[in-house]
Amino acid sequence: MLSYTRYDKDRQAFSDKGHVKAQTMVYPELFSVRPEQLDFTVIDEEEQKKQDYTYGIDRTVKVEVARLKDKLSFTAQERFRHPKFIDYQDVTITEWNNNSNLPSELYKIHADLFVYGYYDPVTDNLIEAIVFHVSPFKMMLAQGKINYFRGCNQKNQSFITVKFDALKKSGLVVFHRRWGFP
Repeated sequence: MLSYTRYDKDRQAFSDKGHVKAQTMVYPELFSVRPEQLDFTVIDEEEQKKQDYTYGIDRTVKVEVARLKDKLSFTAQERFRHPKFIDYQDVTITEWNNNSNLPSELYKIHADLFVYGYYDPVTDNLIEAIVFHVSPFKMMLAQGKINYFRGCNQKNQSFITVKFDALKKSGLVVFHRRWGFP
């Protein structure tokens, strides 16, 4: 039995393509800025893995804001799924790695924002994306104020799912858009 979750190059390539699309389809609208006002910090692969595995941070984006002396910095955890999952209309967050008996994303995440979307590799477009605040989300979980469900994936990780509607009702959503199928 594995004591860790195996790195998957194909999954990483899929996520990277989703991120590239999010740079133009999500982030400018999320921050109400032009794309050139965004700076996606590039770090080396080892540092990126450390941030993801330790703090649940996939990306850092700096936003140029009129009348401020410097850019504001935001961290994001990103998750992109295949279109076949779009009917679920829920966000999945890994909770526990049952192979290693260690905590997973839910307990590690320090990102400001959670960017979740359905990416279609055939058309190279996002079909739908939702973004919500992480810290208030964790507070609502702690207070029992948001409904969630449990599951276990093929990697032997337990996870929770939260419906888009529950996130919206809680006031956590800062961006949601469905572009639809091409």
